[in-house]
Amino acid sequence: HPVYALPLDRDPARMLGRHQAALLLTAAQRDFLLNHLGLPLLEPAPPRGERKLAEVLRERVRMAGEWIAVRLPPRRRRLLAEERLSEDERRLCRGLEREWPHFLPAAAQPLPRVVMSPGRGLLAAHWHEGSDETLLILRRRHPLVRAAVRGVAAERGNVELALAALAPGRLLTGPRR
Repeated sequence: HPVYALPLDRDPARMLGRHQAALLLTAAQRDFLLNHLGLPLLEPAPPRGERKLAEVLRERVRMAGEWIAVRLPPRRRRLLAEERLSEDERRLCRGLEREWPHFLPAAAQPLPRVVMSPGRGLLAAHWHEGSDETLLILRRRHPLVRAAVRGVAAERGNVELALAALAPGRLLTGPRR
């Protein structure tokens, strides 16, 4: 069974209902449990009546943005060709593609291709599932993508962290079909 866990700085009284329990963990403890023991950790949702309206609206906007981005066809002219990417950007894209087999179920074939589009947008990345291939489209000027490019350029081992940050919704559930 999954274990409920909260970051150490989070207020458990605000996040937990009357009959819920969760571990308060440091980042190092979360890393150990997730990556070394393979223990699934979940963050409990706050009780319905106690969530702030701004939190609910922010979550709904994020979910709507992801839903719309997945359903809109990518504009091919807006995807950057490989030769227009810097060496560090290419290294990030290819590194993410090499990491897919470690995170996606074996049934998730063919593996997604990682491409970049110009611009910034609200989301750092979004999925496009076409009939012939699945794309993870990174927005080149988004701060999270820029940080991932710098992080992978500094240390190739950071590609695993970049994958977790840029491919939300896929690592634990596999592709949506």
